Amino acid sequence: MAVAAGRFDAGDLRSLVPLLVALRSFPRHASLWDVSRVGDVEPDAFTGLQDYFAAHFREPLPIVRVAVLAPSKGPLRAAAAGMFSFLEPPYPARAFTDASAALDWLGAPREACLRALEEESAALLADAFDDVVSAWVEANAKTANIERCAAGVGVSRRTLQRRLRERDTSFEALANRARVRVAERLLATDASLGAIAFEAGFSSPERFSRIFRDITGEAPSAARAKLHR
Repeated sequence: MAVAAGRFDAGDLRSLVPLLVALRSFPRHASLWDVSRVGDVEPDAFTGLQDYFAAHFREPLPIVRVAVLAPSKGPLRAAAAGMFSFLEPPYPARAFTDASAALDWLGAPREACLRALEEESAALLADAFDDVVSAWVEANAKTANIERCAAGVGVSRRTLQRRLRERDTSFEALANRARVRVAERLLATDASLGAIAFEAGFSSPERFSRIFRDITGEAPSAARAKLHR
């Protein structure tokens, strides 16, 4: 059983590869990979993971079947559902949105595994709560606000605010940085700066420009010019 949350980046990929290598020495087992709380995947990290699986997926592994617990919609859901069929795994593999259904399909003891999954998820969320909030905002930038985010990560608004204060940050600070990351990706497209401001969830182009400059040290137009040199 493995649980991931927040934003998956190149550093996470480097940490994951040793675990994938270690799987070869495990006894035969069924695996559950919970990526339902991953809000966003850095493109380079996703490409690296895809390349790793393409190179090593058919190597002998002591796996009898694998279930992936994925979000109910979005690109991560499509990737989880499609990757195994694309790679033609040498064992049964399916994507699920419901943990109980996944465990039943794996033939695992439901109550014990649900309890372990809940404990692992709680520990992970406690250790990386700011990353989870940032990833949620990045995945829902256009409509994100503190109430929706609290519901999305499974806590009350007050708890979200308290946990972020404990990390010397705030929802507004994390949300601004997450929206700037969304905008940075969109600057590589032909979209207007006004459209990018809207898609990234800023209330106006002026606010977008000011926050982008505060965080990156340059105007959005200057950042775009660098991308198109």
